[in-house]
Amino acid sequence: MRGLAAVCVVIHHEAAYHSSIGILPRGYLAVDFFFLLSGFVLTPVFEQRLAQGVRPMRLLAERYARLMPVMAIGIAIGAAAHATDHGTWQAFLSMILALLLIPSITGQGAIYPANGPMWSLAFELFANTVHVLLLDRLKNWQLLMISAACGVGAAFATLITGDISFGDVTADWGYGFFRIGLSYPLGIVLARLHRSAKRRWQVNWAIPVLLLPAILLGAQWLPRIGGDLLLVILVMPALLWVSASVSVPQRAMPALRWLGEISYPVYAVHVPILAFTILVAGKFGWQDTLWFRSAVFAAILAASARIAASPLVKGVRLPDHLWRPAHFELPQGHANG
Repeated sequence: MRGLAAVCVVIHHEAAYHSSIGILPRGYLAVDFFFLLSGFVLTPVFEQRLAQGVRPMRLLAERYARLMPVMAIGIAIGAAAHATDHGTWQAFLSMILALLLIPSITGQGAIYPANGPMWSLAFELFANTVHVLLLDRLKNWQLLMISAACGVGAAFATLITGDISFGDVTADWGYGFFRIGLSYPLGIVLARLHRSAKRRWQVNWAIPVLLLPAILLGAQWLPRIGGDLLLVILVMPALLWVSASVSVPQRAMPALRWLGEISYPVYAVHVPILAFTILVAGKFGWQDTLWFRSAVFAAILAASARIAASPLVKGVRLPDHLWRPAHFELPQGHANG
């Protein structure tokens, strides 16, 4: 599902780079699914590691070391494209700030000019921090209260901005805390409920695979404010629950595994590649040709697949002694992330 969501985001951003509405004008909602999925997937991981005695700082350092090498590729490409309009020094500064997770919250434009989508990674790492320091100890009803409070904040923010696609630019970056605070705790609750469920639905694997793009495609006919909130609060959690209940046949595993493996590289490099190639296309008048746009899309997938097959996707392994209690023993087959 993460891979499908990443491809939907690419389709959404690709159209924006060519000044067209495209087929997924509400593709930004896939980010809210990412936030929800992140809380769901990381809950058992964090709970197990914390129960083993791993310190929160160790978990956060592992998370950063796991995610940043791939994102750094996108940052480098994006900084090169950024330099053409803003100069080498400004591009270098934007690259360093992005690597340090420091947003640019003054002026106008993206809070991470070197790689726009990095805003969601920064918010996710913030949520991870709160997760290991606080959310792990909260009861489900307390998590739901946090989600509800952020949902109210997100509702007010949508009234101001017009939709829920906020958090990525300087004008509305602060509202991003409402966005992550709405979905991430809800993902934690769903993970706990799913783990303790005595009976789970048996759903055909193709249903959620088809539903996600169908929902994002059909969202354009819903009112922006109410429609966005409806999808994020009710539809996306229901879709995640259904997705977690599927049984995937062996014949479908290779394709779905491949989508899952390239999902993060796709998200990390697609906008920098789009930004760089649109500069090249502008010199030759190719930017609006179907063959060029198709070639760029294929290049994004190919580059992402290459990154997914490289050691970079595993991140940087931290020294075993770093932020570990003296009594902790590494489980057999330990790997970061």
